[in-house]
Amino acid sequence: MVEDRLMSWDNTYKVLQEYAVEFRNALQDSYINDDRIASGELLNSCEYIIEKDNMSISVSIQIADYYKYVEWDTKPHWPPVDAMLKYVQVKPILPRPDSRGKLPTPDQLAYLIGRKISQEGTQGTDNIHKTAEQVNAKYLPLIEEAVSKDVDNMATFIITEYFINN
Repeated sequence: MVEDRLMSWDNTYKVLQEYAVEFRNALQDSYINDDRIASGELLNSCEYIIEKDNMSISVSIQIADYYKYVEWDTKPHWPPVDAMLKYVQVKPILPRPDSRGKLPTPDQLAYLIGRKISQEGTQGTDNIHKTAEQVNAKYLPLIEEAVSKDVDNMATFIITEYFINN
């Protein structure tokens, strides 16, 4: 079909697939390097989606909803108790004995961590922004080149079809 050949965007699509894979992998690596993999849910939820039709191609990243609490600083607040309990259970936290030599229970650890967050908030990683800057620096010139090739191919096809059919 003429429309499929005219608006194929094959070069652009290929580069955007590579971009999406590299972005996802670099983001996952950044979470690992920053020790942000308590349960592995955030890490394993990182997936890319590429949607294409004859007029556009889009790349998006899907990630667990709580990414925002990892990515951005939070103001002091009491975090949900169940989230703190889950964190204490999945993150290998080595409790320290109190002044009487007793180790805190998981509930007590969750409370202590929650109390600290209620006083200081949390510091975000900004990994998505850093990853985007890193991957964009490499891929924006490649995307520009691929788009240029696709436009050239489309122009050649249009001119060729015009002269052949007229």
